[in-house]
Amino acid sequence: EIKSLLWVEDTPKNSAIVIQALRDTGIKVKIVQTTEDALEALNNDEYSLIVTDGSRREPLVGGQKNKKAGLNLISLVRENEIKTPVVMFSSHKSIKVEAFKLGAVAVTSSQNEILIMIITNECREACKEK
Repeated sequence: EIKSLLWVEDTPKNSAIVIQALRDTGIKVKIVQTTEDALEALNNDEYSLIVTDGSRREPLVGGQKNKKAGLNLISLVRENEIKTPVVMFSSHKSIKVEAFKLGAVAVTSSQNEILIMIITNECREACKEK
């Protein structure tokens, strides 16, 4: 069962409806906008799941769009031996392949699909550890 999740996105208003729907089911959702903030949150709390967009603006790259921000986050999560499952949303096929290689449990271009996966516990096996 997913009790809490970390949502990493530079423009959270784009996901406001999905995030509110998750909160309405009783899931605690923490929103952060950068990879750095995500790592800090993961060091301070435990989450059942991490949801990250594939690309986002990152201060460490001068506020420019980092097309591999999601991949970088997955890589850093695994390097830091954080076992929390990661779901990434991206529509780029090459990014999807790389995300799975790095350890993502799911990659989709649809936030609604993420919502359905979470609510129906489709990622239950991957999320058991937390």
